[in-house]
Amino acid sequence: LCVRFNVWWTLANMTGGPYPITACGADTQLVFPTEFFDQGSNYSTGVSRFTAPVDGVYLISVRVLLTDIVLDNDTNVKIYLNGAPSVTIGTLNTFRVQSLGEYMFSASQLMGLTTGDEVKIFASVNMAAFVCNADGGRFTGVLLC
Repeated sequence: LCVRFNVWWTLANMTGGPYPITACGADTQLVFPTEFFDQGSNYSTGVSRFTAPVDGVYLISVRVLLTDIVLDNDTNVKIYLNGAPSVTIGTLNTFRVQSLGEYMFSASQLMGLTTGDEVKIFASVNMAAFVCNADGGRFTGVLLC
């Protein structure tokens, strides 16, 4: 059982898009420039980065609207920890999709973080001629215990 009296919570929104994800196989950082709530000032809008204020288990969540989707492609969403890929939290696979369009992608990951750990969200696509746009979404970090 974990009880915390000071729970840190951050909510940032993706606004001002669309932001293209174009490089085949390369990771592109997703931008969440609008901060709605940031208890403890742990989120930097300038670099779209959450910094863990204390050691603990955090729930990192992302929701992003992917537009201009084409068929036969994978879009991967990843958590970067301290500047390096840490975990792929989800893949949108359009190999069996019957039509093009927009897809809302959501994923969450529990992570053990230490004070000062930095978390960013990235995405990649696997087709050279593919342009996917990230346009609207949320990035949250919540200390659970």
